[in-house]
Amino acid sequence: MQLTFKSISTDFWTDNRLSLYVFDTNLQTNDPIGYLSFYDHDKLNRRAAVGILVYNKFRRQGYANAILHHLDNLCRDTLHLRQVYVDILDTNIVSQRLFEQAGFLKCGLLRDWVLFKDHYHDVYRYQKLLQ
Repeated sequence: MQLTFKSISTDFWTDNRLSLYVFDTNLQTNDPIGYLSFYDHDKLNRRAAVGILVYNKFRRQGYANAILHHLDNLCRDTLHLRQVYVDILDTNIVSQRLFEQAGFLKCGLLRDWVLFKDHYHDVYRYQKLLQ
């Protein structure tokens, strides 16, 4: 698996958000396997929220882990961030484990934060300080 990233959004520094298509150059297709988003960018404190989506047909093949493996260098060296965070539904145990394995620490609980399927859910906030 050899991942590359291509911007699909406007300037991170102006719009405070950035979305990147993720490609696996080992696949015989020009279709992305998913995308990586940065949003809620705080320039002063050098932090942003992060979100990952791997398209259904590419799930359970290690792509989310591979994307998170690239995250530190991308955030630190290209985007000049000091920290990133992610909010994960309390029911999404798979994502919680994924981000914990990537070095994110659970640092908070937001009660009834997200309306999903006609029900409010708690959200755990995970944070990673970049060295």
